[in-house]
Amino acid sequence: MPINNVVYVEIMEGDDFGQADIIGCALENDQDIEAVLKVTELLVRQFTVQALVDCELFTLNISCLGRMRQEFIEAFLQIFNRGEERLRRIMQQKLRAIKRG
Repeated sequence: MPINNVVYVEIMEGDDFGQADIIGCALENDQDIEAVLKVTELLVRQFTVQALVDCELFTLNISCLGRMRQEFIEAFLQIFNRGEERLRRIMQQKLRAIKRG
């Protein structure tokens, strides 16, 4: 791992990630998640993910999230459940990691 990279969140096998980026953009633009998903120009990565070992990923693109919102609302809400709290925790971990690094 390059020396300037700092690990501040570990994502374990079976975990999902990426919601913090979407929620962060929604908060930054004073929009709800559904609005941000419709205006993809508002989406900007908040975090970078780097695998430390070989892994496989399954992805869900923005248009599929929008469709999921329409067809499977419970699953959609489960993905974003407590998202702001999760984003706040990640940001706190990031700040602590930067101070240590």
